[in-house]
Amino acid sequence: ADAVLKFAKDNNYQVRGPILVTHATPSWFFTKSFSKDQIETTVDDKGNETETLEFASADVMRARMDNLVKDIITYCNTNYPGVVVSWDVVDDPINSADRHEKKYRESSNWYQTLGEDYMYEAFALADKYATKEQKLFVAQEAIHEKNTREPFVELINLFKENCRIDGIAVQTHYTATAPNVFDLEDMFKAMTDTGLEIQLTEFYVNSKVGANEDYEKT
Repeated sequence: ADAVLKFAKDNNYQVRGPILVTHATPSWFFTKSFSKDQIETTVDDKGNETETLEFASADVMRARMDNLVKDIITYCNTNYPGVVVSWDVVDDPINSADRHEKKYRESSNWYQTLGEDYMYEAFALADKYATKEQKLFVAQEAIHEKNTREPFVELINLFKENCRIDGIAVQTHYTATAPNVFDLEDMFKAMTDTGLEIQLTEFYVNSKVGANEDYEKT
């Protein structure tokens, strides 16, 4: 990260900050002893891995989230002032594959330890440590799909009521054949109607039709 930020600073570029609170946070981050040793991994006969861990308490996880958000933002703003212009605070809070009533990503360890409040708490911390000039975004993939877009719009309205949020980072993970132009039109209309700024992020297209396991990007 230092190499990227230094290059941007030296060449007068702006940088979008990384996702602060992600569902891809390693599992050891949530264990009581902050250790991989507290994770038990089992493999079924089909090769699928399942992790079992004893979570730290909610209070501990709130402190860890605070430290995480504070350390990243403070480090960047201290060493590279003015370079980072925005932060993706939370990513993919909606997962239509999860069975949650509101389609929240309940499989996330953040959700498992703090419930849905983790999203609002993350934005509150980002607002606390970021400068007022730095914009706060929520990142979400698959918004072109109706079963993701509709619960995501409902969540956006809750964000607007409960915390500072400036924009939506639309994670565009597409294939050579989907989504079609009508899906994209519906997506952009719905996102525009939120009144928030829209940015396209993680933009790539899988160039091999029918080869989802091969993410060759163009």
